Amino acid sequence: MNKCFLLKSPKVIRGISPARAQQLAKEGINNIGMMFRLGPARAYHACEGMSKPQVGNWFCAASLLQLRGLTPQQADLLLKAGVRSVRRLASLSLEELASAVKKAERRHKVDLYALSKLQQAAAQSIERGLFIGRVLTKKGNALPKVRIDLGEFETMTDLHGWFAFDQLPAGTYRPRAYLDGRIDPIRFTSISIVGGRLYGPVVIKYPKLKSSSEITNEETSELDGNRIVNTRSTTTRLDEKPLTEFRDGTLFEVRKLAGVKASLLSLYLVRRGLTILVQRTQIPQKNLPPESELGKILSWSGGKLELTDRTRKQINEEKGAAAKGRRSRRLVTRVRVQLGKEAIHLG
Repeated sequence: MNKCFLLKSPKVIRGISPARAQQLAKEGINNIGMMFRLGPARAYHACEGMSKPQVGNWFCAASLLQLRGLTPQQADLLLKAGVRSVRRLASLSLEELASAVKKAERRHKVDLYALSKLQQAAAQSIERGLFIGRVLTKKGNALPKVRIDLGEFETMTDLHGWFAFDQLPAGTYRPRAYLDGRIDPIRFTSISIVGGRLYGPVVIKYPKLKSSSEITNEETSELDGNRIVNTRSTTTRLDEKPLTEFRDGTLFEVRKLAGVKASLLSLYLVRRGLTILVQRTQIPQKNLPPESELGKILSWSGGKLELTDRTRKQINEEKGAAAKGRRSRRLVTRVRVQLGKEAIHLG
């Protein structure tokens, strides 16, 4: 997976040295996404000795870097040619663009095919929106390798807890964060993506996760997700095991198709003593039933997987109906959204 340009260090931009990047970091500008968020005035204040036009060029170059395949050198060349935005690049005719590039750098050989590809990418980008966020613990420590999805779009947090999307069609999305050890994904406030604009950063703060211990000599029971209630005496963890160890009738959702492997998530929880397990398995993709794809529901029975016509929504409704009237308590998650910082705290 290619790293989104929003998560790259500002030092990839020509003119920003490692020393300048450190100055920006002291102002909270650790990546291009935060650079856009905090704005030119903050960057100018951080970098003593830089002129306002120079700082402005950094932001123009950073904007151009959203085009897939564009190098910092090419972004610098476009700036010299007077192309200071993605929208400007998309609006020029190919002849006008080639002439401007040739005039800016006469030693540069103009590749019309490459320029046309850049214009196509620019035309697509102005119709797409951007989204950036970060996942932290309650104490503010970064949580890496947390899966974030927005419908069909998916990514993972980096080592510093950041995640970003840069090719989102305009519309409303309800992001979800999946953290190992929690039963369900965290669904946070809907976001509205507008073409050519950046939404975020959204900061998701998780409460501290309790460490789990394996409890032996306890009966294992398989229950549906709506009947289990976490209490202070229980712990939750992710459990991965071979497909053959699941009982007949277990339903799985296809959650990931990567390389030759498929990841399946059981739609049931398992309680072993005081430990609640969220179970999944991995199998070769060639062992999936025909027409299997992300989000499809599979049934495991008779030593084989079968594709069903059921949906996750239907199964959740069935669980809710079965559990109605038998819940001893409700687990209420309080969500506080702080606009401006757009921080979401879960407690």
